[in-house]
Amino acid sequence: MRGSHPEVRVPEVATSRHRFECARRAAGFTLIEVMIVVAILAIFAGIATPNFRELITQNRMTSQANDLLAALQFARSEAITRGRRVSICPSNSGTACTNSAWQGGWIVFAEGLTGTIGTYESAGDTLLRVQQALQGTSTLTVGGNITFQPNGTVETARTFTLCPNDGSSVIGRSIPITLSGRARVDKTGSCT
Repeated sequence: MRGSHPEVRVPEVATSRHRFECARRAAGFTLIEVMIVVAILAIFAGIATPNFRELITQNRMTSQANDLLAALQFARSEAITRGRRVSICPSNSGTACTNSAWQGGWIVFAEGLTGTIGTYESAGDTLLRVQQALQGTSTLTVGGNITFQPNGTVETARTFTLCPNDGSSVIGRSIPITLSGRARVDKTGSCT
């Protein structure tokens, strides 16, 4: 039988090897594809970075405002519990009231039976809490010390203002204290 050839069967091993080699060659990325992906990631990173910084500043401002609010609520609660005046004042040393800025830290103390109200005197007053300086770049302002009366009230309503001073567009916080001694945190736009 001329022209008729016996059927040649290719072993299965050779076919598998051929498929594996073709798949291995086609599995990589070209240099252009990698460069395009890197460029797209760089664009997304450039867009996300400013928003991420604002998020960090926003969270820092919220945390700092809550720290102050907690100190004010603690001082009011202690005044009512002890039946004595409790004051909070700026202190960058943690051992005495100073005329420094509030962002340098503050102390909470129970007033003794003698001495100047609103001024910590280690001989007669009881130091209750020390707050270290605020982290980051923030400005915290209010006029004077705060003294809570034994019934939880204050003589003068005041408002703390907490502002970022890092040039971010984050809105600052105000912490108003009413005559009843209650405090809260509000967002405010008065940091310009």
